[in-house]
Amino acid sequence: MQARDVIRELYEAHRDLFYWTAWLVLRRRDLAEDAVQMAFAKVLANGAMRADGNGKAYLQKAIRTAALDLRRKMARENAYVLEHPPATELGSAQQRQTLDAAQVALEQLDPRTQEIIHLHLHAAMTFREIGELTDTPLQTVAARYRRGLEKIRELIHEPPRTRTTPCRDTSSPA
Repeated sequence: MQARDVIRELYEAHRDLFYWTAWLVLRRRDLAEDAVQMAFAKVLANGAMRADGNGKAYLQKAIRTAALDLRRKMARENAYVLEHPPATELGSAQQRQTLDAAQVALEQLDPRTQEIIHLHLHAAMTFREIGELTDTPLQTVAARYRRGLEKIRELIHEPPRTRTTPCRDTSSPA
């Protein structure tokens, strides 16, 4: 199988993940699509794929790099404006209100923490995969994720979840 065919199969299988990877960096739909296209064009032009066979990770890293480069370029040109994430349809008004509050809280976190939370929740990536993608130690990824969720809960006034042990009735039977 030729490299072009492998890349096409990877794109078809993981296009949403690739798009989200770029969107998390750029926060703009149009630029995210551009970054994905630029990364694939570069990989196809070079004809290079990762030697260990993990093409998905290689492409995802290439897309993230292209997105970071594009964000830097746009910032230099003062042409960079963020957009909100795609809306999610939820049933009740309370669910929408909670989601809106969580989204506002998430946007107050630093961009690295936002990216980790999005990659773990939306792209279903493991902390190890996120660490490899972002060149961040595994423990740092896990800590940022945990602290980010705690901060979101705090900002939307939800008490943090704690582990509880069941209470045992220690009284003797009568």
